[in-house]
Amino acid sequence: MITGRGDLVRKARLLGRHGIDTSAWQRHGRRRTAGYDVTAPGLKYVMSDITAAVGLAQFRKLPGFTARRAQIAARYNRELAGLPGLVLPVILDDVESGWFLYPVLINPANTGGPARDDVAAQLLTEHQIGTSVHFRPVHTLAAYQGTARCPCP
Repeated sequence: MITGRGDLVRKARLLGRHGIDTSAWQRHGRRRTAGYDVTAPGLKYVMSDITAAVGLAQFRKLPGFTARRAQIAARYNRELAGLPGLVLPVILDDVESGWFLYPVLINPANTGGPARDDVAAQLLTEHQIGTSVHFRPVHTLAAYQGTARCPCP
């Protein structure tokens, strides 16, 4: 299931069918199965009918999911506000977050407090709250080692 800006949806559809410029329905409907070109390297991404049906059912529930996540995020905002060394998420006025993640940045340099990994260990040990480093800086990943054109501390 793809939703979003038209140009990005078109690009995703292209890449999701091996980069082939026409869909199977377009080619087979005209009986010109060889009348296609591969215009970009892509992969084959398909969804089964069962997965699509579950996705459609879940999509109808999205407003409720989003509202509940917003309630949880609001509580996090209230409870974590003012804690030294924390930077809470900022949502721009014209943006509605799905609150799939609630990112908290820890800056011990501001407070002399514990580092991120120490906080994560304490949350898990003392409160059974799991955390993660969800996105590592790209320039630190093996596939991109040595590609940074400027210092990226």
